Amino acid sequence: MLIADASLGLGWIFGARLDSEAMKLCDKIRYLREVEGQLRGLGRAMTQGELVRAVRDELGETNGTLSQSYLSQIESGTRPHLTNTTRLLLARFFKVHPGYLVDDPDGYQDELVSELRHQATLDEKLDLWLIGGAERFRRDPELRRALLAIARHQDSRRCLLLLESILETPSLSERLLELLRPEAGSTLVPQSLVDAVQARGVPVLQVYGATETSPIAVYTRLGGDLTRPLSTGLPGLLCEARIVDDDGQEVHSGIAGEVEVRGPNVLTEYWRDATATAESLHDGWFRTGDIAIRDADGYFSIHDRKKNMIVSGGENIYPAEIERVLLDHPSVAEAAVIGVADARWQEVPVAYVVGRGAISIEELRTHLRGQLARFKMPREIVLVDELPRNALGKVQHFRLRELHQR
Repeated sequence: MLIADASLGLGWIFGARLDSEAMKLCDKIRYLREVEGQLRGLGRAMTQGELVRAVRDELGETNGTLSQSYLSQIESGTRPHLTNTTRLLLARFFKVHPGYLVDDPDGYQDELVSELRHQATLDEKLDLWLIGGAERFRRDPELRRALLAIARHQDSRRCLLLLESILETPSLSERLLELLRPEAGSTLVPQSLVDAVQARGVPVLQVYGATETSPIAVYTRLGGDLTRPLSTGLPGLLCEARIVDDDGQEVHSGIAGEVEVRGPNVLTEYWRDATATAESLHDGWFRTGDIAIRDADGYFSIHDRKKNMIVSGGENIYPAEIERVLLDHPSVAEAAVIGVADARWQEVPVAYVVGRGAISIEELRTHLRGQLARFKMPREIVLVDELPRNALGKVQHFRLRELHQR
């Protein structure tokens, strides 16, 4: 199964397919020690003693919160729960969410696995699902090497490109897609990539949300309707979602507007930032800053960030739409579109493209003309070696605007 996250604020990750059976805390700690040992090149599980020393040396834990005796009690089941202090400490060390370090409840399902380490920096390990998957399939050396290479990649969040490369290697792609659940975020996933995965018999789920919605708010379900291109599904079971205009009034189906989310999963406030809280929350609804439409059946389709929207001659242009069309061209590896000032039209779109091999601007224009309205056509197409990105792999549009002004 592929989970393609249309959220504009999450990061790409890959996840190994886990067994559907619930895991006990003791099993999770042993599993994490094995993963950590492989990551550190030990070729075996990290011992309890090595774990205690590493936590002390690397996190500066010196008050005796964690000991080998304590870990032995946890792993034997004698002590069924971690203290809150120890849970937070181990979560920091293993780079997992604290909520993972408990017994899974009865009836646990891993249909939707959210990203565990959203704020991880580039020099930290990729999430445990990928590494764990690599170690579980050690009987396939080539597959194991491929997974570990992705995990240790300097910028592991650029997995759109990695996934495309995998799909272009048939023998490896079939084995990977059989064993893995790839997950995506930080960007709208090109339909061509979704189609390529589905063509291999792997169902695709689209999810959408933000850190402020903990994080998933809208998603498609296994067994549900997966036939709507670019749809991110229906609101989650524990929250509401709607689309409103600039005045905060809910709009009819088929009309673009800003997504708002309400429910127990939504933040209560931004820490020590009353201004940001007042701007983002009203009557319990969180303003996401994302533009979307909802069809007559209630399914959402995310267009773009509201701040990225281009107003040209009174018409709204969503850069993500142009980017999706560009990415459908086989010679385009990456694309980003910005709006620049224009004396006649107020703003016009400009596209920045990273090519895959030889590519001509006229060829791209011909490709776009067949799929975009005339007013959406980029005024310029600029070929670049790479797009500026932040630590989470998101394109920094403001840096492209700065580049254009030079």
